[in-house]
Amino acid sequence: MRDAGLGRALALVLLASAGARAEETCGPLFVIARSLNANVVLYEAAYRRDGTLDPEKPLTVSWRLDAQDGRREGLNFIERMRAYGVSS
Repeated sequence: MRDAGLGRALALVLLASAGARAEETCGPLFVIARSLNANVVLYEAAYRRDGTLDPEKPLTVSWRLDAQDGRREGLNFIERMRAYGVSS
């Protein structure tokens, strides 16, 4: 049930971008910023090589570690299952 609102929002965004090519998009779909530090969780559309949305895994989720060096890092198991993960 926790993903219901997020699922609806994701469906709307994905429907709106269904015909978009990778080079026509800019930045993440949305970001979750926390007050503990400058790190953020990025939710981005996943595109195939031909520029179409990947139907198998349309969304990627990762940390952008702005409090450190800005690199990206995947979510750990607990984060994926209990906090920031998405299923479609």
